[in-house]
Amino acid sequence: SNPRRAGSEKGPVFDERPLKLRTFPQPEDVHDILSLSKFGSEALLKNGYCVFDNVLPLDECEALLQEVIETDKGGPLTSGKVGGGQTSGKKEEMLVNQNIRNDKIMWVNHETDEEKCPAVCKLLTEYMDMIVGGMNEHLLNHCIIQGRTKAMVACYPGSADHGTYYTKHVDNPVRDGRVITCILYLNKDWNGEDKGGVLRAFPTATPEDYVD
Repeated sequence: SNPRRAGSEKGPVFDERPLKLRTFPQPEDVHDILSLSKFGSEALLKNGYCVFDNVLPLDECEALLQEVIETDKGGPLTSGKVGGGQTSGKKEEMLVNQNIRNDKIMWVNHETDEEKCPAVCKLLTEYMDMIVGGMNEHLLNHCIIQGRTKAMVACYPGSADHGTYYTKHVDNPVRDGRVITCILYLNKDWNGEDKGGVLRAFPTATPEDYVD
């Protein structure tokens, strides 16, 4: 985890280094599940990360975005927490720390929340589960993916200062079995250079080795 996160009483610590925006290699067919699974597995094993562009049809992305907006209106998303992790079994250790993150989130379980969030649940069962599940045959010597945790829907409203953020952290500091994080961005025609909101990943232990 970020070694500076716990002692940041003066405020959040941001990585101010220049962006390294790049074009990422893509599979031949981004709409073919088997192609995505194979390509994604190979990229994860080689690089530690993988980026797919335009995987979902535009109308489904718009439906997802609208669903999140309407859900927030009906019952506002809550402040993101840090600590043991939502699925770690240590919820009592979780806390709101705005020096680390100040996003707004909700958790979605496809088994119980389909009526409330049908578009999000469809994304989980018809896309992410199939893509990640298909990776097993390519990851046999490394891991076996047996399931998925709840999905986090997160919103990062902008502001005049640093906006909303989640500072450098480890996704699974308690090592509870999770091995892959899947993220879908819903902002249409987003320009990270002008508007921020870029994900900065550190695929190795070398601080200089970062990917935007």
